[in-house]
Amino acid sequence: MKWVACFFFLIGVFASKGQHTVSFLNTLPSSVKRSATVQADKTVAEALIPFEVNRGMIIVKAQLNGRTGSFIVDTGAPLMVVNKSPEPTTRQEARSFASAISYTPETIDRFQWAEMAFQNLDALALDISHLEASTQCALAGMVGYNALYHYEVLFDYRQNRMALYDARRNVLHRTASPLMELSFELQDHLPVVKIQAGAHKLAFGIDTGAGINLIDRQWLEALPAGMLTLQQEEAVRGMDQQMQTVPSGLISGLELDGLPLDDQMGFLFTDLQHLQTNTGLEIDGLLGFPFLKQLVFSINYPKRKLYIWHLGDAH
Repeated sequence: MKWVACFFFLIGVFASKGQHTVSFLNTLPSSVKRSATVQADKTVAEALIPFEVNRGMIIVKAQLNGRTGSFIVDTGAPLMVVNKSPEPTTRQEARSFASAISYTPETIDRFQWAEMAFQNLDALALDISHLEASTQCALAGMVGYNALYHYEVLFDYRQNRMALYDARRNVLHRTASPLMELSFELQDHLPVVKIQAGAHKLAFGIDTGAGINLIDRQWLEALPAGMLTLQQEEAVRGMDQQMQTVPSGLISGLELDGLPLDDQMGFLFTDLQHLQTNTGLEIDGLLGFPFLKQLVFSINYPKRKLYIWHLGDAH
């Protein structure tokens, strides 16, 4: 099955105000293992994983081929990423925001976190040393969709923890009821929800690797009157290391299935039209840390459900 993979790592805020890194990468792997061998030390009723938030990104500890390291958890990444320079003889090119970037396909023999060990995971060898510089953290790689999609994945930014649950029946649903249940569309690897903006319904991808919110530039003019307060332009750097200056603004009056979002939520405006052309994704933007930090939420990939929980309900 042909699979078009796109990376959306909207990575954190630099020390200098107004500078952001947008790590967009579009790749076309020739073959992708949709499933990997998974071994669990116990039944995966609840696998709790503590994390820290650095520049708006979730960073966890895990083991890659027996070595412990730090990994960014990114629902916008289709595959695992190993932080190393691509091999010159086997490197391939993908598109970032402005120009091409090199990667090498490879296979991870063993990836272990919580009570689970994954074997034979497809991955990309990619130099993410610039993310190490911005986070001041040595990074072994990134955790992507192919290590998440079997599960219901809970994210609790208030207590800095996440959890993997059995997607069919789990303790979370047996002991609590969600405040809200929404269906999402899985566009390739990306969970996509609809956000109401006046009379418009906008499609946004849920990206836990995003330190910022992103919206297509067309909405600078198309948002209903009074919803947008423009701010000063901000600098953005892609995975290709090229800097761009884009408009930024505060958007008010947004709703998620009737749930009002924080007033005056910040967004960066950039051109996303190339996504439909190059990848077939139909999204108006990405929701990252400024949006997600408000919620305790879980993504049930097999059921295509997004649940929002009361703070005291998440176990």
